[in-house]
Amino acid sequence: MLRYWLTPNTNKRVIIVNTLTPAIDRLFRTYYGYCESWTMDSLFNLLTSLHSLDDKLNSKFGRVMFDLPEYIALKALRNYFHHQSEVQNVLRIKHLDGLAVPTDLLYACLVSEDSCREALQGVASKYRDKTEEAFCEVFKVWGRVIDINPCVFNCVTKVFILLADRGLKGTSKEYNEFVESFVFETENGYSHFVTGGFSVHPANINQLISSMELLYSEQI
Repeated sequence: MLRYWLTPNTNKRVIIVNTLTPAIDRLFRTYYGYCESWTMDSLFNLLTSLHSLDDKLNSKFGRVMFDLPEYIALKALRNYFHHQSEVQNVLRIKHLDGLAVPTDLLYACLVSEDSCREALQGVASKYRDKTEEAFCEVFKVWGRVIDINPCVFNCVTKVFILLADRGLKGTSKEYNEFVESFVFETENGYSHFVTGGFSVHPANINQLISSMELLYSEQI
């Protein structure tokens, strides 16, 4: 896969890349916009660009993004935010410094368990079981609230790998920065994915859950 970035495209691949490049670049622009601003609007823009890229890929490759449980879960939430409830009414983006426990992410994107349940009910019945499995696999559950931020990060990375495996790439500054980061991680043995977990003693887990629920309930 990494060799592809160093080798010329075939004519067929040039056509595919030229068709999909704007959608790929949009995804990585919105991803970096989200990482820089940490707002509900920037998150919704990122989810929308994932949805758009899925539509564009479908015409060439089919619904290949549906092989990713992270995308399946985020698509259900994106549709819920878009069609049923404004994102600012159900989601809280919170800095985690105040928890004073080690984690591999600085922020949590918290959605209530009830909102996730409503989002699941909005999924077509034939896809609901698979979507529920994806929710259980990729979302971090803390009592009555769910952190989707690890899923967001891992989804973008998995989409990047999916694109590279098909000879697809972007041309934007943000895309190229992602490539550099990915190659650096590969060469130095770092994981490309985040866990979203906390280093906390089992005896303190209930306190952590209470803290996450409190973060969600706070309006600022």
